[in-house]
Amino acid sequence: MELCMFTKFLTEMDADTLGKTMKDLGLDGVDLAVREDGNIDINKQSVSKELPKFKETLKKHGINISMITTNIVDAGPALARETIETAGKLGIKYMKLGYWDWKGFGTYHETAAVIKKALKGLEPILLDNGVKAGVHPHSVWSAAPNANHLLRYLEGINEKAVGVYFDVGHAFIEGSGNGWAHDFELAQDRIFMLAVKNLAWYKMEGEGNGKNGWVFRLVPLDSGLADIPAFLKCLKKTKFDGPVSFHSEYKEWCSWKVLNTKEMLEQTKVDLAYWKKSMKA
Repeated sequence: MELCMFTKFLTEMDADTLGKTMKDLGLDGVDLAVREDGNIDINKQSVSKELPKFKETLKKHGINISMITTNIVDAGPALARETIETAGKLGIKYMKLGYWDWKGFGTYHETAAVIKKALKGLEPILLDNGVKAGVHPHSVWSAAPNANHLLRYLEGINEKAVGVYFDVGHAFIEGSGNGWAHDFELAQDRIFMLAVKNLAWYKMEGEGNGKNGWVFRLVPLDSGLADIPAFLKCLKKTKFDGPVSFHSEYKEWCSWKVLNTKEMLEQTKVDLAYWKKSMKA
């Protein structure tokens, strides 16, 4: 499996600088943001022109594009087809789709119908281009808060086209007892990619879901709710061999401490070391 880093907070770097940075971290590749305000900004740049150049520059540093992160949720826009076709031509086998929001109690079946229709529409384009799309379960506000919910949306969708982009941190937020393990086991055969982060609940008055004060924050990988060694023991029992993307989202409000780029990269080194050490245990 390839270790890569989500470039959400490295969009100020050009391809050459990004390649050097990833090499210094000891990573295999990048999880490249190809979306609005991404490393390739879809509102300002042509994906079909810029993505090949980005890949070629990264290659000079021995860095692969392990996957791309997009906001695609529908096969309708021409940009969706252009992005998938370009990824396929470049041998980029994995991509993250966008999100569908949870609209509140009583809207589940309506939202499920929208999601299933959208995924069914994307299915043939993905299959034709050899690209696997992962839906990212996101706790609290997403219509797919965990892998178990997502599996219901994936019923009837070709398992070679659309799967689960399993997120360790969010899995523990939604199932901090053993719920995460149940979800992981149920979804294991449809997991295409892994997102690595750790989260913790913080009491902050006047904020949070329902304004009850409880909010989750990103924390260093060796702390928080997610038991990384326990998760890795489960991972080793599966056949997973996709990209593992480190989500070092330490530069914004959702972090336990807002870091600058240098501090974020230093924390990422610590996280990577902890992951590799835990893998060997």
